[in-house]
Order: sequence, then C-alpha cells, then structure tokens
Amino acid sequence: MTEQPFNDYDDKDQRILDALLPYARKTKRANLTEVEINYANRQTSICFLMLPEWAVSMVPYNVARLAAITKNAGYKTYAYDLNIAAFKASRNNKWNGIDFDPWNKIYNTRWMIDEEYYAHIHPHLRILMDEYVDKIVELNPTVIGFTVYDCNLKPIQYMVSRFKELLPESLIALGGPSCHRSHTWFGFEPDYIVSGEGEELVLTMLEEVESGVRHKKTKILRQDINQRINLDELPSPDYSHFDFNDYQLSNGVNMEFSRGCIAKCTFCDETHFWKFRDRSGENVLNEVTKLYAEGITNFWFLDSLVNGNIKQLRGFCKGVIASEMKIKWTGWARCDGRMDLEYYKDLAASGCDHLSYGVESGSNKVLRDMAKGIVNTEIEQNFKDSHSVGIDNVLMLIFGFPTEEPIDVYDTMTMLWRIRFYGIRYISTGIGCFVAEDNILGQNKEKYNISQLTYGNSHGMWITSDFKNSKLHRLIRVKTINILINNLTSRGMSKNLTIRQNLNQDYKFIPKQTMYKDIEYEIFDFNICKPNLNPFADSLVNEIWPLLRILYKTRGAYKIDITFDSQKDTREFSKFLADNLDASIKFEIDEEGNWKADFSYKYVQEENAWKYERYEQKQTNALKRIRILTGQEDEPLWPFDLKTGKDLEKEYNETVDFSFEYKFNETGKW
Repeated sequence: MTEQPFNDYDDKDQRILDALLPYARKTKRANLTEVEINYANRQTSICFLMLPEWAVSMVPYNVARLAAITKNAGYKTYAYDLNIAAFKASRNNKWNGIDFDPWNKIYNTRWMIDEEYYAHIHPHLRILMDEYVDKIVELNPTVIGFTVYDCNLKPIQYMVSRFKELLPESLIALGGPSCHRSHTWFGFEPDYIVSGEGEELVLTMLEEVESGVRHKKTKILRQDINQRINLDELPSPDYSHFDFNDYQLSNGVNMEFSRGCIAKCTFCDETHFWKFRDRSGENVLNEVTKLYAEGITNFWFLDSLVNGNIKQLRGFCKGVIASEMKIKWTGWARCDGRMDLEYYKDLAASGCDHLSYGVESGSNKVLRDMAKGIVNTEIEQNFKDSHSVGIDNVLMLIFGFPTEEPIDVYDTMTMLWRIRFYGIRYISTGIGCFVAEDNILGQNKEKYNISQLTYGNSHGMWITSDFKNSKLHRLIRVKTINILINNLTSRGMSKNLTIRQNLNQDYKFIPKQTMYKDIEYEIFDFNICKPNLNPFADSLVNEIWPLLRILYKTRGAYKIDITFDSQKDTREFSKFLADNLDASIKFEIDEEGNWKADFSYKYVQEENAWKYERYEQKQTNALKRIRILTGQEDEPLWPFDLKTGKDLEKEYNETVDFSFEYKFNETGKW
C-alpha cells in the first residue's frame, strides 16, 4: 500500500506554489533596510510594558515583535500586558463606582481628561499598577519601555513616577504612535524616545546602554525619513510572555501585512509616520501556516490598510485557498474601485470575515477635500460586492471636516441608507475631525478655512474662520447621525450598529407608518432657520435639518422630539464635543410634506473660550513628510508670531461672545 499522505502533501505544496506564482514579485524590492540582529551575551535587560487603555481581543503584537528582536540579540527580556490585567480586574470586581465601561471605545477620551481619569479610573487602576511596580522592582531591569498612546499616558505618568522613586538607576524609554510627535507634553523627561519603527532603533538604544553610555537629557532616536524596514526579514513575534487564554480571542493573533499607507488623507497623521511598504503574500502565508499548526485560526491585520497592495493580498488569499486552511481573518481597508466581485470572492474563500473601511464621508466634495481618492459610488459597489459573498462590513466615519456643510452630512446619511442592507456590522462615528500639528490640515490652516484660535476651553477644539464649524456643530452632526443609525433597523439588521445606545434616552421617533423608501442623492438648501444673530448661531440652529429631511425621505410621515442637554451630552461625548448647549427639537411632518417645527436653543459661552494654538516648526518625521508633500520643506505653511497671537486671543475673549437664545416655531412644506 502506497503512502498516500506524502503524495497528498506534495500535491498540496505544488498547488500552493502554483497559486502564489502569478502574484510573486518579479524582482527584489530596493531601498529597504534589513535589521541586523547579532546574538551576544549581554548584561542589559529590558522590560516592555503595555498599559491601558487599549484593545483586549488579542496579544499585543507590537510588544511581542520587539520582545523577539531584543531576545534574539541576547538581551534579557521581560514583557507585561497590564492592559489585559486591568481589563480582567475590572470585570471581576466591576470596579465599583464607575457607571461606564472604560474599555468601551466611546469613552476612551475619559482616559485623557484629568478630572475624568483621576476621579473614576485611577483609584482602581492604581492598585494593579502598584502590584506590577513591585514585580518589576524585583526584576530590576536596566531599561523599562512603554508603548505610548494618547489614551494611556496618564497611567504611564504614574508608573514612571514610581519607578523614578524605586528604581532610580533604571532608564525609561518611550515608543509608539505618540512618540512620532513632540515629546514636550509627556509630563516627565524619559531617558529615551524612540520615534519611528522600533526594531532597529531599540537595538541602537540597547547597544548604547550596554556600552555604558548615559545621556544627561532625553535622547531622541528618530528614524531616517526615507528608511523603510524590510518586514519580510523580521523574526516572528515572541508570544512566550503572554497567556493566550487571557484574551477575548484565545486562538487569535494580530499580524501586519504592511506599514504606512498609500494614501495621504489630509486629516490623518498616521499616514505620515512612515513610508509604505508591504510583505509578500508568500511571507505572510508562511507565518500564518506556522501559527495555524499551533492552533491559531483567527488573524487580525493591524495595517493602516490591508489592501495597500491589492495584488499581494490576492496572492495571500490564493495561497490560503490552495492550502485548505480553515482560518478567519480581518483588517482595515480602503474602498477601491479595482476590487471587483471576483476579487471579493477570493477574499471570502480565503476566510475573510469582515473588513473595516475608513469611509469617512458620503459626500464626494468632502472625499475630494480629504484626498481619499474615491467617490461614493465606489464605496457603495464595494459594500454590495462584499456582502454578496458573505463578508461583513464595518464603517469608520469622520464628521465635521473643515469644508463639510449640512448638505455633505446629508450626503453621508443618504449613503448610509443606500448601503444599509450590505452586511453592515458596525458604524463608528467617533467624535469628529481632528486638526493636529502632524496632519495636513494642521499644517495648512488657511487653505482649509481653519482659525488660528481654538474655541471651547479644550485643547485642539478648532473652529473654522467663518465660525460655521465648531465642536458644537460637530456635536450635532455626530449625535444626529447616531440617531439615524439607531433607526437603520430593518430586514434582519442588527439593532446595535453603534455603541451609543444611551442616545435612545435623548429622542423619541414615532413614524406614522411602516415604510422604508429607496432614495437618491439630492441637492437641498438647509438654510431654513434665519435668526440673523451671528454666523456661529445662524449656522448651528440649522444643523438639525439633514436628519429631519432624511427621515422624511426614507420613512415618510413621522413625529420626533430630540433633546440636547449640556450635562448629559458631556457625559456621553466628553468635553471634546459637548459644551453649554441646551436645546429642544420638536418636529412633525405628514405624508404630503407639510411640517411643523418648534425649536428652542440656549447656549452660554464659557469664559476665556478662545485660545491661540501655536504650532512650532518641529522636526518630527511626520512633519517633514507633510512639508515635502505640500511643497514647504523648510518652514511651516503659515507664519506665526506668538505676541500677535496672544493679542488676538485677548481681543476675542474680550469682544466675541457667541452666547445666544433662539426659538423657531414655524410651518412649511417639502
């Protein structure tokens, strides 16, 4: 009897090779850096720490990747995930006294606001952090490394203060996304900041430490602006420091197909962190195959976009299909008109469960201004094809882009309605567009009509120069889109497409018949209320109309009551959006389009609401890339004068007050 399994194996191996060959790179890619890892007996040790708040579904990929690098180079390596430990502790004892879930993404701003974090989170988290401080003190590592995100800085500040007290000889190193920016806001002076891809820089740091080098001031190790690490040549992540059973997906891991982004969206800072490059489909397949043999069947690609190179992604899919592995995978993606129905069939056959798209807007004007490189018809077609082959879709939206107007919000609402049957699993509406020093918007304020003054007593709360787009305008847009999403429930759809279910207490929607109409995009004038108070108030009171219009076009006759309560909205959306706005919206419309409106608004501007936001000419790689991209390599895209800016801030705080009260009680016909 012949040993058939060996023939089967050979046949399968050949099938995989045949599947990969059409998608293989013809030549070796140039201008990539190989990370040299030379093993030696070392005296230096390093402890990597992941602090909350962050994802809890799988082992932290970044820490596992760096731990593999340092371990392979001979450095004693420790790694702890305090994020998953804190998450489990919060579930076990429920962190009594907190009326919200700190790991619910809609509340992650509470980790960033002092009064929120120290009042609600820190008293519980401190107990756990102290336990880990004691563990690490016993280890006495030479270097303690933290991954820094905006939402875990305050826990890091606490642990660093303890280590400086108890381990004064240990060096503090920071890396991660927040280290791509200026380091002046960390609140302490670390010994090292690793800015850029960490695999080579962490070895540079440890080689210095091993040789006895110590710096009197923070040493910033910044990746060369043109460097790109060769991802195909890196060692596999080291998962030995973690218990997979601690995580929500015990049989899953994070992975990366690429780094960087092929797009240059104007609102994004991540796209400028590093230059795009991807792994080959064969390389990714080999890693998946090894993990599959160890029982791992779920894979989450952490890339900015998993389809940055649609050819290599398809090659990977063809290889998975030929290998007959039964896996599930997901990742972030761009909508792309080149991805047709046949392409989606290959994604589905390879185990793609769902894709998360940065859709951002349904308005072609806003998509163009964002430099998304797509139009709404491509978005709709991608969602239709994806759903037809059994792949679900997740949307990310960004409201309040500086050039966005109510008609653009209406286009986004229209798009959502048109794709509502196409396998939508979840819709993220965030808390609006950010203008930051490390995105194109922040470096080109004049072009995008953004004022040099912020408005609303919170850092980064930008306002347009015409005062028609402030954080309160964005609050109404985010809140009304969530009201619409909460009513996208028909024909078997999920009833929880967003996680802002608390908003159900803020409105009462009563349709007068059960009907769902198909709609087309339309041009409509939403300048209906005309109070003639000031540009801020005159535009703000008209922000409600896109929702009222879309509900009529899709559901027919209805009645709705909506409340804006400054205290409740602050609890739900934080100070990043909410302010002293209270409003009551009562609206009714019949089958013929006859409507009655009864609106009342009251807004009280806080003292010293205007702040001059100074962006200096810093030297981060992100800023360098932005300036190259926009043709301003040597200086910021606008001149600034601190004294002039402070004078302007003083003038506005003394003379510009947008407080208002307004009532609108009228009828009309659509």
